[in-house]
Amino acid sequence: MPSATLSSLYPKHQSREQQYSALTKTQLRAIAHIMEALPSLVELEGDDIPVVQRAFRNYWSKQLD
Repeated sequence: MPSATLSSLYPKHQSREQQYSALTKTQLRAIAHIMEALPSLVELEGDDIPVVQRAFRNYWSKQLD
């Protein structure tokens, strides 16, 4: 998976979070589940590994609460 795609799923700044404001809670939860499972579904390389881990820990996991 291209790093740019994964980086776009890591909202480090509030402006990035606004990109997701049009999504429903169900859609946000679906992305969160994908981000949680991604490391076991595909072989991540290089910078992709910490990006996915941080994105899930810092943002997407909160969508599953």
